[in-house]
Amino acid sequence: MEHAKVVGERQKSVIKYTYAVVKFEASKYPSRRAFFAGSKGAYRAANRNGWADDVCAHMPHTRWSRDLVLNAALGYPTRKLFQQGSTQAYRYACVNNFLSEACAHMPAIRQNWSLRNLQDEALKYQTKTAFCQGSCSAYQTAWQRRVLERICGHMDAR
Repeated sequence: MEHAKVVGERQKSVIKYTYAVVKFEASKYPSRRAFFAGSKGAYRAANRNGWADDVCAHMPHTRWSRDLVLNAALGYPTRKLFQQGSTQAYRYACVNNFLSEACAHMPAIRQNWSLRNLQDEALKYQTKTAFCQGSCSAYQTAWQRRVLERICGHMDAR
């Protein structure tokens, strides 16, 4: 970091974040989330010193409303993509009890799992972890119906 002052000479150098350094770092990012992900130290220094609003002024900050969330949701074909693509809008809709309205245009993708379908789905995976990550609804249904151990008998015990 070219504008940082290095304090001490231990194995790891300690960086002293000045206002100018933090502002420069923040200017590299389009959002607070990206700023945090790319430069955690500078982000934390901005918050700790009360500079966050100033150094992040160039970043858009959305104040969600019902209308904004409903419009944002129209850009997504499924609930999952809406949740992943616009986390804050999705959360706002959940907290304010209008998620169903926001997702009304999305097709209901609901799998009714029979025991045979669960077994066929489980056979696609080598471990329970892979099963859980690859087919979460099948895994959860099998667990709830207490058939998980039976349909996962072929899997490696990892």
